[in-house]
Amino acid sequence: MMVESIKMASMSKRSACKRLRLNNPEEISKHFEHGKPVMLVTAHYGNWEWGSLTLSASFKEPCLIVYKPQTNKTFEDILNRVRSRFGALLVPMQLTLRSILRHKGQAYWTVFLGDQTPVWQVAHYQTTFLNQPTAVFLGVEKIAKMMDAPVVFGHINRLKRGYYEATFTTLTETPNATAENEITETHTRMLEGIIQKRPELWLWSHKRWKNNRPAQHEHS
Repeated sequence: MMVESIKMASMSKRSACKRLRLNNPEEISKHFEHGKPVMLVTAHYGNWEWGSLTLSASFKEPCLIVYKPQTNKTFEDILNRVRSRFGALLVPMQLTLRSILRHKGQAYWTVFLGDQTPVWQVAHYQTTFLNQPTAVFLGVEKIAKMMDAPVVFGHINRLKRGYYEATFTTLTETPNATAENEITETHTRMLEGIIQKRPELWLWSHKRWKNNRPAQHEHS
């Protein structure tokens, strides 16, 4: 995956878009046409790095990519230069709301990795994911409701070596009409179903459950 991401650093927009086909970009653009921002949820699946790069090349609206800062800052700087080649704005997770508020009142889209691992001190939702007790960030749901923004899931599927496709599904156009935790549960279940169909495309090595709280502390 990293080798493919580094290759993207020298690709033209045209080449990048050939490598990752957008099956239904209208699923995102229809929200922009109504002046709405879009909260796009994806995961460590397929080739999420290529997905973010190709998407930022395909839409004129500002693209904010939320990322979890790396311990190795040199590596982080290199990766972020690749991610931002076509104009995407890289947003450290802790600055997400501040960055989004700067774009209030205009159409833009924000990319979240819905399977990031929260630490227990951060607000999260507890569910079952792939038969494991799992904490899920509530940020997508909270920000979608705050900004009244549609939530779209981005599924990046591998077609063959070096070639991918992205398919978008709107999970809700009216986030404030959903029940508490409904959006979080919906995008988690969608990802679970995708992984169950093609488990080899999920990044199992990213240690999704590394911060699980011991059972005896669950209800403390």
